[in-house]
Amino acid sequence: MRKLAVVVMMFAMAIAVTAALADDHHHEWGLRGTYAMTGTGNYLWAPGGFTNGFSNNAYASHVVMEGIWSFEPNGFGKVKFTQYGLASPPMLGDNTGHSVQASSITWSIAFQYKIENDKIRGWVIDTPGQPYDGEFTSPPGNLGLKVNVDKYSFSGIVSSDHKTITLNTLNEIQIYTLTPTDPYPHKDPWTCAAILNVGRTLIRIDD
Repeated sequence: MRKLAVVVMMFAMAIAVTAALADDHHHEWGLRGTYAMTGTGNYLWAPGGFTNGFSNNAYASHVVMEGIWSFEPNGFGKVKFTQYGLASPPMLGDNTGHSVQASSITWSIAFQYKIENDKIRGWVIDTPGQPYDGEFTSPPGNLGLKVNVDKYSFSGIVSSDHKTITLNTLNEIQIYTLTPTDPYPHKDPWTCAAILNVGRTLIRIDD
């Protein structure tokens, strides 16, 4: 019986050491895999920018999004998603040129991330002048508009089996630059500030 107990104990210790090494490997090298993403969020837009979080000509929009996130264990990744938005009228009169509108934008982003104790944080790779880019896919009146944003970050939690990730972007102020192309070749780019709160759920879809 003593020999059997010793064997069982050694086997249990081997399993524990293997699990610990696997966990250390996960925290050192990060995630690997492809994840399907859905999310929702709210934006507060201000063509003239914000002063202490306020603007006299702001308007709001609600968005839903879907896409694919790909993580590499070296701390890098890519995501492509489409964001569908419904924009409200301006809050204080229509001096923005903005009208009620439904639109969609497809984004392509390269990012870096880091995991610490199953918490994840990430940021867009710093490419001078083009941190990440999007293009309007609707409505027809917005086709030909390219969109560029100055920054983007996220944080959240990774499940213990790495199959589910929750990500949030909370009260981040971004500057959007819209650049007309065909059929708007003669208009100059313009900018608009936004404060956003966005939540996303990612589910791994590969083995």
